[in-house]
Formats: sequence, C-alpha cells, structure tokens
Amino acid sequence: MEHAEKDLPKAPRNVNCRFDEKLPSSYSRTQHNPHSLLYYGGSSSIWNKKKNYYWFSFICAYLFVWATMFRKSKTKPNGKKPPTEEKKLYLETEYTKVRVTDIDLKELVVLPREIDLNEWLASNTTTFFNLINLQYSTISEFCTGETCQAMSACNTQYYWNDERGKKTKCTAPQYVDFVMSLVQKLVTDDDIFPTKYGKEFPNSFESLVKKICRYLFHVLAHIYWAHFKETVALDLQGHLNTLYAHFIVFIREFNLVDPKETSIMDDLSEVLCSSSADAQNHVKER
Repeated sequence: MEHAEKDLPKAPRNVNCRFDEKLPSSYSRTQHNPHSLLYYGGSSSIWNKKKNYYWFSFICAYLFVWATMFRKSKTKPNGKKPPTEEKKLYLETEYTKVRVTDIDLKELVVLPREIDLNEWLASNTTTFFNLINLQYSTISEFCTGETCQAMSACNTQYYWNDERGKKTKCTAPQYVDFVMSLVQKLVTDDDIFPTKYGKEFPNSFESLVKKICRYLFHVLAHIYWAHFKETVALDLQGHLNTLYAHFIVFIREFNLVDPKETSIMDDLSEVLCSSSADAQNHVKER
C-alpha cells in the first residue's frame, strides 16, 4: 500500500530511532507503513503486537554490549589479562651501588679543547664497541635462540633492518651478531673511521656514529633485561654498571641517541648517572 509523503507518520524528536530493526517474516512492507518501525510508538498493529519482543531484544543486546566493554576494560585489547610487571633486579640498591671506579664520568666524556670532535667521537665509539662486545661475550652462552627467541628489553622488541631496509624479526643472539658485525665493518673502514693523518671524516660520519650507538644501547639494555642474573652470578655487575653509566653520559653529552629510544631504561640511567657524580657513595669493586 502506497502512502503519500504528507501522510507518513513523523517520529517524535525526543525519541531514539532504530533503523536496523529486523521485521517478522510474516510482515509485509506492502501492507503496512514502512516508516512505522522507525521509532518506538506509532499505530502499526504489528509493532503493538511485537513491542515486548523488541524491547526484550534491545535490552539483552544492550546488556551484552555493556558486559563486553566492562570485561575488556580490565584486559589488554587482545582480551588477555596484562602480565604482572616483572621486578627489575638491576634496580636493587645492593647492585646499583657497585662500580669499578669512583671517578666522575662527566669528566671522561667532555671534549678536550685540542681534540677534533669527530676524532673524539671515533675514539670513544670504537672503545665502547669493544667494551660492550666484551661484556656481552661474558653471558653469550646463556643468550641462545631458545632462551631469547626475540631481541627484547623492558617489553620492547627490536627488529633488524637489513641493507635494503627490510625489517626482520630475529633471535637475540642473531640480532647481536648483526650489530657487532656491522659495527666491526664500520669502525675498521678507513674511509669512515680514518686513522691516517690528514684524512677527512665523511659527511655521514655523525649519522653513522648515532646509528652505532643506538644499536649498542640495544645490546646493553638486553643484557640488563634478560641476563642480569647471570651477570651477578659472574660477579660482573660492577663492570656492567660502570660501562652502562659511562655510555649513557657519553651519548647524552653529544646527543647521539634519541631520548625516546633510551627511555625504557630511564629508571636505571637516573640511578647510575645521578650517583656517578657522588663519588663518596660508590662502592669500589676490585
């Protein structure tokens, strides 16, 4: 049955309309006003007969949605309960106070007047590479593809980007091997890290140093996060703390790593770097 536009019932403005109601199979759109179910009310006999059913369906659907949202609000987006934050052993005072030197690390990283900046960066970067590589070697037997299936630190997972820019997920030992191989190649390239007098550093030198330092930070963070217990068992936490504090002071001095990158370890950095200036509180390890 057709209706003129002026004869169509108008929905009250203070009522919520529903445009997705499913009609009973027996309902014929040619027999009833097609607009009669666009709001709660009206004169349709079908709606009057079935209004209890629709109200019940609406309330059930509303309660289901509300219950689902309430349940998910207490969980992660994937529906799993968030894991309890793991206690960070490396932040315990008995370990953070252990160092191998009581010198002010700030004095070690400041650029001397007579030294070229690039030369200073090259010298320190090479030294940190050798020290961090040595530090990792002490726990490398515990860092395997089974124990460290991903390169992670503080719930952050690192992916390796190859020369073509392809992001690849790899185990921690694979990632560290990629880092050390790349850095070894760079620091031994005389065109990038020149050793001959009078040879200039390339224009890309600073960006390469930043890249190296970012990768070396990943290795240090992984050692703390995944292998600090082994480090303590080897009685090497003093060496690790001193190396880490020295490295952080250095990269902060020359803005070599984005603070957002190192923020996952800010709690440790603040403890070790703030106390490094207070030499009398250091416990010297021999």
